[in-house]
Amino acid sequence: MTFCNFANLQGVKSIRINLNLTFLSILLFLFSFSTQSTTYQVECIRIENNGDLTVNVWNPKKGKNYKLNQAQKDALHSVLFTNVGTKNTCGSMPPLLNNPESIQNFKMIEKTFFSNKGDWKRFTINSIQNQAIPQELGSQKWKIHTITISKSTLRKYLEEKRIIKPLNNGF
Repeated sequence: MTFCNFANLQGVKSIRINLNLTFLSILLFLFSFSTQSTTYQVECIRIENNGDLTVNVWNPKKGKNYKLNQAQKDALHSVLFTNVGTKNTCGSMPPLLNNPESIQNFKMIEKTFFSNKGDWKRFTINSIQNQAIPQELGSQKWKIHTITISKSTLRKYLEEKRIIKPLNNGF
């Protein structure tokens, strides 16, 4: 083997190592996001004329150990960050935090908002443990909580905190 062939072989090995490290880094980066996904499930039951939203919430991983406080927080989290509605029950409702700016603004207060003495409690009106089984679960038995959220009051709170812009902004 000549020096040139040896140098080329070393260059190829170096490229392979760099590609492998890059690929591994990308996989680790993507995996870090996938482990942060939510495990709770939300099913919209109804929307009232006054803006109250009633949902069923359950957590397949926690099953019967799913606590009411956590279910209330998860229901609020869903209203804030995800599309709660379904075509069959409530239609499609966009999350209250529907752009990067509002999400970033809320992230600044999220820890205190969801703390034990946080403001989140103001927006859950009625919460009961439900024996009914959502359609998605089939015959499995879970602790399911039916929670009513004052979405209009939550929206007003977010507007007052300048996390989201008022609906009439720009008119």
